[in-house]
Amino acid sequence: MKPYRKLAVIWAIIIFILLLIPKKNFDNPKFHVIENLDKIIHFFIFAVCNFLLFKASYSKLTAIKRLKYTFLIILYGIILECFQEIPFIKRSFDIKDILANALGAITVWLVWEIFVSLKAKAPAQKTLVFLIFCGFSQFAKTQHAPAPPFEFRGVWIATVKNIDYPSISTLNSNQQKAEFIALVQFHKKLGINALIVQVRPHADAFYPSQFEPWSAYLTGKQGQPPFPYYDPLQFMIEETHKAGLEFHAWINPYRATINDKDFVAKNHITNIHPEWFLHYGDKKYFNPGLLEVWDYTQNIVKDICERYDIDGLHIDDYFYPYRIPNKVFPDYVTYKKNTRNLSHEAWRRSNCDTIVKRIYQQVKSINPYLKFGVSPFGVWRNKDKDPEGSNTRAGQTNYDDLYADILLWLKMGWMDYVAPQLYWEKGHKLADFDILLPWWNAHTYNKQLYIGIGIYRNLDNAKGWDKHTELPQQIKDVRNASHAQGFIFYSSKILEKESMGWKDSLKNHYFNSNALVPYIENLPQISIEAPILSYNKKNLIVNYIGKNQVKQLIIVKQISPQKSEIVFSSQFEKEAQIPLNKLEKDTNYYLFLVGRYNHLSPGLKLMIP
Repeated sequence: MKPYRKLAVIWAIIIFILLLIPKKNFDNPKFHVIENLDKIIHFFIFAVCNFLLFKASYSKLTAIKRLKYTFLIILYGIILECFQEIPFIKRSFDIKDILANALGAITVWLVWEIFVSLKAKAPAQKTLVFLIFCGFSQFAKTQHAPAPPFEFRGVWIATVKNIDYPSISTLNSNQQKAEFIALVQFHKKLGINALIVQVRPHADAFYPSQFEPWSAYLTGKQGQPPFPYYDPLQFMIEETHKAGLEFHAWINPYRATINDKDFVAKNHITNIHPEWFLHYGDKKYFNPGLLEVWDYTQNIVKDICERYDIDGLHIDDYFYPYRIPNKVFPDYVTYKKNTRNLSHEAWRRSNCDTIVKRIYQQVKSINPYLKFGVSPFGVWRNKDKDPEGSNTRAGQTNYDDLYADILLWLKMGWMDYVAPQLYWEKGHKLADFDILLPWWNAHTYNKQLYIGIGIYRNLDNAKGWDKHTELPQQIKDVRNASHAQGFIFYSSKILEKESMGWKDSLKNHYFNSNALVPYIENLPQISIEAPILSYNKKNLIVNYIGKNQVKQLIIVKQISPQKSEIVFSSQFEKEAQIPLNKLEKDTNYYLFLVGRYNHLSPGLKLMIP
């Protein structure tokens, strides 16, 4: 057999084998190179065989024959595309592929004619250029799966004083469970994807703890367990995850009591170690300057993170207490015992630095993918005190009054996300939302930024929050901020009670399609293998045999090259069947699996019959 005939046979065999490979394998982004090679090889081998079969340089053929061979290449592409419709191959017919093939062939023909017109004298070089153009014309048309939308949409659920949950402290266990399930479903329908639940209001617990007593807000009396007995934190986590939402455990590191008149259980830490506490106003606070307090707080964090499958640990703005007029926080004696060669104010900031750093390190030592977030007061520092501060005139600030140097913590990487409480309206005279949002956007230091939005101010009749446009405009502004990745609303009950129609706006407009919670980008990415897809007459069948844990299956609809939306979402572990009648024909759909920490599998294009 002559060499050119051998090549022709080899060519035919390779093309046939390539066509037998199911299309789903080429839709896997891991194999985009293979997909490109698939397309390049089709044309590369065809061109070589065409060259050898006619025993002559392409350039020696007449212009008419060159044009004929160009149309043969186009016809070849059409035949290949039609051949892909064989059922067991499951490679869908795509008119765009045919048009791209034709465009590639015509481009090569035009370039060749230009070379011929210039009377080029290097046939081998012309052949090489021909093959390269064929390859690149195919390489350029590779379609990648569109990325699904990522956005943090959280809500704070305050348990202190029964602000949000439970509604009253005298509910029995079954009533508490029913109330929490209803709360989760309400927020899921609204488009929320993360709950930040206060599980340690003030040195008490919404879970069985060896360190602290049961919370009075849970049972009506501090130290009294729920009846019938259950673990509320475990229950809340399970119900939140069932609904496909994240659960962030919210604790306060320093607050010990909130009213001197409240009953305090015998096993409360203020009775066991009264020397650890300082009295300020009508409240007791852990003394931030004591090593024992640092160790104790770290043990609380360790206990929660080791025992519970939470998605994040969250602390709020209560560091050193907000100043009370004409009263001094009584920590001077502690300061004088160990100044560490710092001024009193720098020493206080150093104490907060230490506790935040230790909490972060404790969280990451248990699970590096577990998120740690801080929600500080909305103003780091006023510009009249520091040129790096915001152009605001806040009466109290993080740095100067609460001794929380948020910027240092961000620079040092001691948190995964920051959620500043920008509770003021647009145009506020002292702390304008329009000034603070761009300031925080410019000071993220590559950490995730979620903006705390104070919808509670609507019920307080605060100026500006009586406008229907305030919340929608703030949402738009946050989405236009280059480094902001979402919102957290304060608080849950306000979303239920507000009278401005905002919850309908969220549900029907701003959150009308789902979004995934962003994963932590500066950690090693967890590889989630693509699932195996198969079809029957009614269903799409999804099977996962990968080693890494997955929690969710989503289907993304591509609306444009730059826009996509999640049209289907469900909890997923190993296998699922999705009715095909839920999906429209002639629409680009891509299926992804979502890992435990929100990493994605490669997107697989679906073929809807």
